[in-house]
Amino acid sequence: CSSVLLGGSFVFGTSMRELYESILLVIVTRPFDVGDRIDIGDGHIVVTKIQLLSTEAVNSYNEVIVLRNSILYQKAELKNLRRSKEAVLEIAVHLMPADASPANIKNLEGFVRDYLSDRADKWHTQLLSFPMVSKGVVHIQEHVEHRFRIKHR
Repeated sequence: CSSVLLGGSFVFGTSMRELYESILLVIVTRPFDVGDRIDIGDGHIVVTKIQLLSTEAVNSYNEVIVLRNSILYQKAELKNLRRSKEAVLEIAVHLMPADASPANIKNLEGFVRDYLSDRADKWHTQLLSFPMVSKGVVHIQEHVEHRFRIKHR
């Protein structure tokens, strides 16, 4: 009888651990909900369905990903970007040197400000705009990088 129990623990031990970790993640910890954008270390995904043993999500390529909840439970870092209040987003825009005139940069800033104003419920209207300057060796630039830093609500 004890040998059957011992053999069963080897056969079902991993499954029981995965079930336990899945229950802890989905019911107790609840690090995300359907619709949340999370970072699992391999990129950002949007959660579309949460089940007891697995979670479905969509990545930036619109691919459906099925993740085992026990694996998510074991992740050292799981970032919920929706729950992260006032997260900062930095956008890099690459321009051809001929297109990087002060007038064009001002027009681009105006476009970003209008975008933020139209979505004031999701974004702070405060905008930080700055050019990236490369230090060190002087070389011919293939592009000019300009960055915008905005804050999510």
